[in-house]
Amino acid sequence: MSTMMKGLRIAAAALGRRLGVTVTVDPSASTAYTDGKRVVLPVLPMAGPQEQEDLFLGLVAHEAFHIRHTFLKGAYDGTPPDAVTCTPFIKGLWNSLEDPRIEKLGSKQYRGAPKLLANLVDYGIRSGWFDNAPEDDTKPGNLAMFAVLYRYRAHFLGQHALDDAATNWEAAARQAFSSDLWDQVLAIADKAVIAKTCHGPEGPWLAAQAISDLLQQAADQSQPEQSQDQGQGEGQGNGSDQGDGQGEGDDQDQGDGQGGDQEEQDQSDGQGDSQGQNGENQGDGQGEGGDQDDGQNQDQSNGQGNGSDQGQDQGDTQGQGQGNGQDQNGDKSNAQPNGHGKGCNLTPDQAENCRQAIKSGEDDIDKTDIADMAEQVLQKIAAGHQHENITESEPRHRVSDALKVKTSADMLYRQIAGPLEAKLWAQAQEEVFTSRTGTSGIVPTALHRHATTGQVFARRLEGDTRTMAVKVLLDLSGSMGDVKTLGAPAHAVSAAAMALSRLFSSLGIEYSISWFGSYYSKGRDFSSAPLRQNEKWEMSCLGGTCLAQAMNLAGSDLVYCDQERRILIVLTDGDADIVSTQATDKALLNDGVDVRYVLLGNAGHAIAQFAGNRAGQAPASQAGKALIDAFRLSV
Repeated sequence: MSTMMKGLRIAAAALGRRLGVTVTVDPSASTAYTDGKRVVLPVLPMAGPQEQEDLFLGLVAHEAFHIRHTFLKGAYDGTPPDAVTCTPFIKGLWNSLEDPRIEKLGSKQYRGAPKLLANLVDYGIRSGWFDNAPEDDTKPGNLAMFAVLYRYRAHFLGQHALDDAATNWEAAARQAFSSDLWDQVLAIADKAVIAKTCHGPEGPWLAAQAISDLLQQAADQSQPEQSQDQGQGEGQGNGSDQGDGQGEGDDQDQGDGQGGDQEEQDQSDGQGDSQGQNGENQGDGQGEGGDQDDGQNQDQSNGQGNGSDQGQDQGDTQGQGQGNGQDQNGDKSNAQPNGHGKGCNLTPDQAENCRQAIKSGEDDIDKTDIADMAEQVLQKIAAGHQHENITESEPRHRVSDALKVKTSADMLYRQIAGPLEAKLWAQAQEEVFTSRTGTSGIVPTALHRHATTGQVFARRLEGDTRTMAVKVLLDLSGSMGDVKTLGAPAHAVSAAAMALSRLFSSLGIEYSISWFGSYYSKGRDFSSAPLRQNEKWEMSCLGGTCLAQAMNLAGSDLVYCDQERRILIVLTDGDADIVSTQATDKALLNDGVDVRYVLLGNAGHAIAQFAGNRAGQAPASQAGKALIDAFRLSV
């Protein structure tokens, strides 16, 4: 297993953006879930190994597909239809059908989903979520639900790590419920999961109800109860047909006259051998009766006055015949299969399994939803990452309170405006500069002397379809000093942020500024408007340095931006956890977020090493140089 750390929060947020959902963290949640509009996770570490990435990205994809195809992006509340009685068994069976359905639909829309979901299943197998075969004491309800779930995960979704489990659980289900009955169960399930005729979110609910009804009907038709039915009528004579069986069952028919009412009693335990033989017919008139076993067992009697009757058994069943298949209380295991549950040949044990499955209580049902299976793992991860939580707050000051910072920002702006314009909008500069001067190439110093307001690029910007969003992240931890002290790193980064805001607003670039320490102080939302005097601004020391946590929060804001180019500018002294910072940096780069580091002081060598040309390092008194060096590579 790879030990390289992954930026989990950024990766999860980026995946959510591609799937069209928002990913949030709620420490009070017990496991991953969706409220129909967003994916909620109980924990989401800043960084973690590959196996944790498999876990969290798989859960995000799974819950996102619930939002899209179960809740229809909020248009459907997910409750069962009125025709469905939501018992624990039906609810569990619904989930066994719904999860494969929505994952298949989601995989058709997002091509990377099958790999993410297969990785999640592999993680679940290693964590013991999926049993390869049922135990001897597995409850019938669980047997039915997991046999269905594994079948569709392995053979429909292509999660072949579950192939053996699917084979073993289905074999056990066929033994417990009979192969004939299980074929009928799968026929109903296929219509909800696979067939397009029942592809809506209500389909799995209705299928789960139909399967429950099917098991109930099969159990009812296999009851070993005995009863006696008699029919009497009036006619020209009275006839009595009695057949004595040579096993554990006998048939009795009584009729009066021609066309008299005839009913049959069949008593059998499925093992006896009953044949109607040597019957006698006694009466004054003409009596006629018929007894049929699966359409082949005939017992005929004709007589005038006193006569004799012979019962002829031509069927291939013994002791289980039914008069026209209409015996309401006898054994129906061999009834004509003209409805669900008929013709299934259930043994008493199989019939009892059907009853137990239907009557399963909450304590009898195991979790079939993969997010519920992950609950214990998520809680264990959460316990080990409590220290990663960073408290969010709002700035406690105003721009008007930072007069000294504003003076320094004006000086810094004159230093960085021209070079950074060239780096941020190189292509735009070249086209507009050529149209104005008749020459080609980029001359940043000449452009800087001509104008530093960005208006020289206005004509090109109006038609530029490439949009940009910039997040500026300022370190105000204790090591940065006091914002009001000239020459302190905290003062330098605050002045740099003000200078950048002026530059971005002149270029029409949307930007947002936030501050961090052991707290995360979020400024205004993304906007290209200049800073106002009454706008919130942070000047207080925010405690220790939680750089990776702050980058995750700031990066998440950028991940959900629609702009084509997204930049995160981090202004810090670099005294931070390098492992988690580098993992977050890589995750942001993978999602297309360009991360630049402005390092003031000597503590940021480790960051400068992995960031390379994306980092600029200088003393606090030379913050402008560090800013320009951070953009040695054009955006």
